[in-house]
Amino acid sequence: MERLAVDAPEVADRISRASKSERTNLVHLACRQAVAASELEDPSVTQALVTVELGICDPTLSTALSDLAESLDTQYFDARDRGDASWREVFKRARAAAALAAALKTDSGAAAEAIYEAAHAVSDSSSIYNLIVDH
Repeated sequence: MERLAVDAPEVADRISRASKSERTNLVHLACRQAVAASELEDPSVTQALVTVELGICDPTLSTALSDLAESLDTQYFDARDRGDASWREVFKRARAAAALAAALKTDSGAAAEAIYEAAHAVSDSSSIYNLIVDH
C-alpha cells in the first residue's frame, strides 16, 4: 500500500477500511477503467476482468499478466529511447496489465497496488482515485 499511500492517501485509507467485497468491487472498477482507457487487448484480459470481478485469486493468470506487463514495459522503454511518441500509450497498457496482475494476487497489498497501477494507466490518475473515494 506504500506507493498508493504516498500518491493518494485518501484512496489508501478508503481501501484499508473497505470490506473484502467492497475492495473487490473497487479493484474491478479501477481495472475495468484502466483496460478501457489504455485499450489493452490480450486474450487474458477478458478472463482476468471476470476473475477479478468474482474476487478470485489466480496466480497463473496473475503471472501471465505480469509477463505481459513486463513485455509492454520493455516496448515502452524502447519506444521512449527511440523518441517515439507512442511510448505513452504503451506505458498505459503496461500499467493496465500490471493492475490486473496485482488484482489477481492474494497478498494484503494487492488491492492497493492494483489501484495504483490502474490510476497510471489513464490520462488523469485522479479519475481513478475519485472513482474509488466517491464509490
